[in-house]
Order: sequence, then structure tokens, then C-alpha cells
Amino acid sequence: LTSARDLETFGERHIKDAVTMAGLIDPELAQKPLKAIDVGSGNGVPGIVLAILFPHWHIDLMDSNNRKCLFLDTFLTSNAIQNANVLCDRAEYADRRERRQHYDIGFARALGKMPTAMELVTPMLKTGGTLIVPHGTTWEETLKASQKAMLFSAYLPKSAGYPLNRS
Repeated sequence: LTSARDLETFGERHIKDAVTMAGLIDPELAQKPLKAIDVGSGNGVPGIVLAILFPHWHIDLMDSNNRKCLFLDTFLTSNAIQNANVLCDRAEYADRRERRQHYDIGFARALGKMPTAMELVTPMLKTGGTLIVPHGTTWEETLKASQKAMLFSAYLPKSAGYPLNRS
């Protein structure tokens, strides 16, 4: 489910990345019992890491791939992580049903380019909700390309850069 083939690389590339993302959340907000969604969850990062860091949150891990969903569900059950749930669904359809304006915070770490992530995830966020879409060194270019999507779905109160050790 990931290109990282050893624990050290996985920790540096994925776990550390998720912990860093958690640090971007306003500390006062993070203390509240939030509903969060990790869209395109894949290997469970950042969703599973966030469920461990914030046991008072409820986190849905959404992915459209049945194999990945089975892995996520097995991992959550095997490790008694009870504040996370797996949704095997496509984001394009989920926002039109009971998930619309349902979450306080959304994560789209590996979903795609920012305009796509905004289009798919922001309908699931409550008014005033937070969307975190990490991007690499081209984040400024990606942000400019996202201006049209932002007009219809969200505004950007701040962006934050953070370094990653990509060994």
C-alpha cells in the first residue's frame, strides 16, 4: 500500500508527515471532539495517525479501493482503534448523500491536485470547516491554479510550509 519498504522510511515519509500536519491544526480547535475525514486514505495516513493522536475525534477513512479498505478495517480492528471508521466509497458520490457538510476538518493527502481535492472534499465540510491538502515544493503554483476552485468552495486564511526528510 506504500512505496516505503522499511519501517524507517515509512516513519519518515508518512508518520512524521501526519504528525507535522497535526501540528498545523489550531491547538484550541484540536482539543474539541471533532469529526474529521481522510479522503483517499489509502494506507491510512494521515487518518490513522490522527485517530491515535486525537482519541476524542471521530475520523472517517475514505477510499474507493476495496483492497485498501479491507486493509484499513483490519488494521483498525487489530489495533483496537475505535474512533476511526472505514468508508469504502468514492468522494464524488459521498458528498451528495449523508456526508454533505458533515465534517469539521478534512484531509486530502494523496487525493490529487489541490483543485480536485477542494472540489471533492469541501462539500463534506461544515461551514467554517478546515481542509488540509499537503503539497510538495510546487505548492505556490498549485495554489494559484486553485483560485477558481476557491471562489466556489473555500477561502484560504493561511498556508503553511513544512520540511520533510525524504530519505
